[in-house]
Amino acid sequence: MTLWLFGLLAPSAEAAVFRVGGDPACTHTDIQSAIDAAAANGGETLDSIVIARNLSYVAQALVIDSQRLLLRGGYADCSSTTRDLPMTVLDGAGNGNNPVLEIRSPGNTRQLVQIMGLELRGGHATTGDGGALRIVGNAQLDLLGVYLHDNSAISGGAIHARGNSLTGILDLSLGRDAATGEPFRAEGNTASLGGAVYIGAYARLNAGSARIAGNHAISGGGIYFGPDGEGYFAFDPGVAPPGTYGIHSNTAEKDGGGIYIGSGLMHYVFRYSAVGSYRISSNEAGRDGGGIFVSGPGSYLFAYGLQLDGNRAGTLESGRGGGGYAGDGGTILIRGDSGGDPVNYCLPDAPCASVSGNRAGLNGHSGQGGGLFAGLGGHVTFLVGELRGNGSEQGSAGMAAGNNATLTLDSVLVSGNIGDGGTLLASSAATLDLQGITLTGEPGSGPLLGIADATLNVLDSIIHQPARVAAAIAGASTISTDCVVSHENFHPGGDVRVFDPGFIDAAHGAYRLRPDSQALDACSNSTSFNVDVRDNPRGVDLPEIPDIGGPYDAGAFETQVGDRLFADGFDTSAPMPED
Repeated sequence: MTLWLFGLLAPSAEAAVFRVGGDPACTHTDIQSAIDAAAANGGETLDSIVIARNLSYVAQALVIDSQRLLLRGGYADCSSTTRDLPMTVLDGAGNGNNPVLEIRSPGNTRQLVQIMGLELRGGHATTGDGGALRIVGNAQLDLLGVYLHDNSAISGGAIHARGNSLTGILDLSLGRDAATGEPFRAEGNTASLGGAVYIGAYARLNAGSARIAGNHAISGGGIYFGPDGEGYFAFDPGVAPPGTYGIHSNTAEKDGGGIYIGSGLMHYVFRYSAVGSYRISSNEAGRDGGGIFVSGPGSYLFAYGLQLDGNRAGTLESGRGGGGYAGDGGTILIRGDSGGDPVNYCLPDAPCASVSGNRAGLNGHSGQGGGLFAGLGGHVTFLVGELRGNGSEQGSAGMAAGNNATLTLDSVLVSGNIGDGGTLLASSAATLDLQGITLTGEPGSGPLLGIADATLNVLDSIIHQPARVAAAIAGASTISTDCVVSHENFHPGGDVRVFDPGFIDAAHGAYRLRPDSQALDACSNSTSFNVDVRDNPRGVDLPEIPDIGGPYDAGAFETQVGDRLFADGFDTSAPMPED
């Protein structure tokens, strides 16, 4: 986990240690007095306050003003040198509707506050911001192994953060306490905007090693990025079991069950290991964007190796984008490839990235784009991964609707999505751009592709399921096809080749190509990123296969030299991720 600037702010020789608790080794019996004593020690020092758990801390409304300070809980008493569990509890109940802790840094001097081993609860800023923590100004705040729960506010049920200006940025880092192994957690908090966290102007969030779960808001059930708020999620799977970190089971009455991005800035999810991927799962939105909602020109989520699964949209009214929604100039880009690194991060038994098990439209409400939805002026792109098991009334896997809306899939396996209104849809001057995909094994009815007054581009792909209409084209639509394998010719003026692609075992969901498949070495063009759904290179010219149209295979999977394909058709060189 990155801790911005921490290494630049080492304690000076004059730094003091103040101890708060209920035993003779303590210097103070209340925390605010210790904070004030640290302030009197001088603004250039990096003082420490040790907070023992042998005293009850209730009705806390603490203020740190223009100070560099380390707050450390989890000590049995003031003489202890070991920080362990349980954490020290700071309770805001009865504090007059204030945050449990407010941090102010209004000046030009950048301040550092680092907090470890504390549990903040019961802060109810009913007329203000930040139930547990409010931080404003030019500062770095590190929350390591901190637990924020059952707090509430207008914005940021647990945390409200904003900076001063472009030269007075606030950096907020949420991470793990190395001493106890505890991650940062924000659970059970409520707000109008940002059930757990609100990131406002000139503030940046680093939350890769954090668990944001079970929070509630009107919009942004987990995290809300307001104008000019930035986000960074760098997943480090080596320090916690899978599922410990991420954004899970949050709810929004309107938009963005997990994350709401309306900042006009870039937000990133990075992956640095094949051990696991960052997860946004099981969140719910009453309207749009069950997992992710991105809106506004310049608002952008760029995610490597993301698992976007089990989210719900349209639980209270008609909804769009069970997994993710982008509109009004907003963009979502999900990539399962290595991004140019020499290492393939894809696990043998898991997709490189996934949008799976999401739903749009529940409780009798209509839904569009079970997995992904691009609205008016919105752009959604999914590269190198699997779009599986999503569901909605229209566009069970994905949909684009509205002028300048685009949904792009490149090297994606699309299968098992549930709905009777079509799998991938585009309407009302939107664009559906498909490159190197395999679309098959879809339950329900309706066309695999549905285009109405929109644009469809299909390249190097397999669209094949004989029991379904391959493509329904209506209105003033434009179609382009090149090296497409299907069970019917839905574009007589293009390049649609009608034959069985020869999947290894379609009945059991294995959609690699058999050695006798006509889709091997069938295409002359590559997809944009020149890798397949497993992040293997495209354009592998198999010496034993005569080129039908070129060195590229049609569909999501590119057969590699050295793959051991036997007479039964099964690849024994590695487990099959699509099984």
